[in-house]
Amino acid sequence: MRVVILGSSLIGATLAEKLSGEKIDVVMIDDNYDALKLLRKKIDIQTYLGNPSYPEIMREAGCDLADILIAVTDYDEINMIACQIAYSLFKTPTKIARISSPHYLIKDELFGNENLPIDIFINPEEMITLELLNLIAYPGAKECHEIGHKAAKLILLDIDKKSKVVGKKLTEIKLIIPDIPYTIPLVFRHHKLIQIKESTRLMAGDEIYLLAHTHDVKYLIPYFCQELSPIQTIMIAGGGNIGSFMAKKLENN
Repeated sequence: MRVVILGSSLIGATLAEKLSGEKIDVVMIDDNYDALKLLRKKIDIQTYLGNPSYPEIMREAGCDLADILIAVTDYDEINMIACQIAYSLFKTPTKIARISSPHYLIKDELFGNENLPIDIFINPEEMITLELLNLIAYPGAKECHEIGHKAAKLILLDIDKKSKVVGKKLTEIKLIIPDIPYTIPLVFRHHKLIQIKESTRLMAGDEIYLLAHTHDVKYLIPYFCQELSPIQTIMIAGGGNIGSFMAKKLENN
């Protein structure tokens, strides 16, 4: 598989390192000579110096042979134009773009093969916003991941020393919480993953991942960690994309 990445910033560099580690043929285009030179020293990839959205640069880098184009430069417009060129000139099967500005995220109207042909969107700011909103919605959770189109949540919790489940076996906890379905797929003790058995006891300081239906999560958290009061007041410092996303999502709550 051949993947062409546009942009050598943190997202692009991380993607290149991960994909290269999977033995995937990775090509990167950027106009930052020093960044490309540094990446070549660290990982086994091909690099091309130039504007990532120029057709001749993209052709020289082998976009006509690419299976996937990932456009993650710092500029939405370059990412969108590059996907259009990849579709129109090179027939690249899959086109992924980072789109940060909320002004472009009118996906149904603006994107599609008849308009701007982008198959998958990456919006780091929106992802961070959703993560923060989940942490606000579930006080006590350290991480919160949505699963199955928001049907379920996978949350990371610290077991509090005053928790109702401290010292209890997993089978005993099922008796303490009999009416709410959930599962504990991972338990970390002293920052190390431990093997889970029916006889495993949860200890103060353990970190657990808890998987449950979205509507049940708020009822489960108080069993495992200290119950915190619902968040009532929020100050947002910063009016960039993340701050704007947050304010818009919270204004009617």
